[in-house]
Amino acid sequence: MIDDEPPPDDDDDTGPDPRPTKKMQQVYLDMHYRKMQRDLCGTQKKETKYHLVALFILLVIIYGTGLGAGTSDTDGDNKLTIVLPIQTLALIGLWVFLAVVVTALGPARFMVVFYWCLVYWPLLTFVTGLVFSELFRVDGGGHILVYFLIAAEVLTIVTFIVVNYIYPKFVTSHWFAVSLSPRRYWNLAVTSYSKNEHKTTFEIEYDGKWGCLARRHHCRYSGQVNGAGLPHGQGVWSDDSYSGEILSGFWEDGKPSSPFKSRQYGGKGNTFVGVRLVYFMATDDSFESTKFYPTNENPPRVGVASVECSVAGDFMSHLPAAELVGEMTVEGENQVSVGSCCLALDQFSRRVDDAKSLKITSTSRGVSVE
Repeated sequence: MIDDEPPPDDDDDTGPDPRPTKKMQQVYLDMHYRKMQRDLCGTQKKETKYHLVALFILLVIIYGTGLGAGTSDTDGDNKLTIVLPIQTLALIGLWVFLAVVVTALGPARFMVVFYWCLVYWPLLTFVTGLVFSELFRVDGGGHILVYFLIAAEVLTIVTFIVVNYIYPKFVTSHWFAVSLSPRRYWNLAVTSYSKNEHKTTFEIEYDGKWGCLARRHHCRYSGQVNGAGLPHGQGVWSDDSYSGEILSGFWEDGKPSSPFKSRQYGGKGNTFVGVRLVYFMATDDSFESTKFYPTNENPPRVGVASVECSVAGDFMSHLPAAELVGEMTVEGENQVSVGSCCLALDQFSRRVDDAKSLKITSTSRGVSVE
């Protein structure tokens, strides 16, 4: 097990202990999950140009194959007959309709798996069959292409499920944190550590997406911590990977909590802001979900929520996202009202020394935060 005592200071002759504490690993894992959400959910603006071009090429190939099969010569006159049954035309029409609907309305990650299964793999199969037509004319040759198409699509769907659902659940599970640990999985190593009465600073080096085959990245926290050693109060987090972020603001028990400001390290200057809002809920829905048939039989509830949203660059599809701050309370109970929540929120804002601006400078030597 990893010792929870903080590593020695850099001033120590032995240097900092390269093993991160459990609390450091927990902070890294929470920030990695934020990074993973941005990668998996993608942006609201979807790249559809290449998908639509591939769909058009596939439709041309299907149409051209039907024309070729229907060519006949009667009384010396060449006539073209499209020999596509009405059922086939209906399926093609439904297929195109689904492609348009998924492209226009579906989330980016579902659109990608849809096009791989219903456009890219069929297109590759058609092209392979046309280019190597002599090879596949032997008995059973056509079945090989069909088996390849089925195997490729099943593998695509399984990969999609593993990457988008199983892997995030795996790396955030209690078993992963206790048995495997982020330290071994990402080869975490503390490169610097310092602490005084005002702030604690530590820097961690870790493997990138491709493990030992890629260059290692660095993440760093500098700010206030609580008694358990978790970031709590004002602090700054920076991560120099492409999907990492530079986040400055308020932290609560190891996690960013509004108010804060953040900018993605790579990309188009994607910027996010977290604010606290007072809400009034008159329905019987929970905070995280809504009923199919809404009701309002119970008394209204009030409370404070932390809301993160995109404000610049590419807007993330999973934002805005809201989390409860404390518990929902029935209005009027224990003298709790919208006014009292607003007063408490104003008092909190006065206690938090929130940075009025976040200056990020990019040079040939790297990125600096002031």
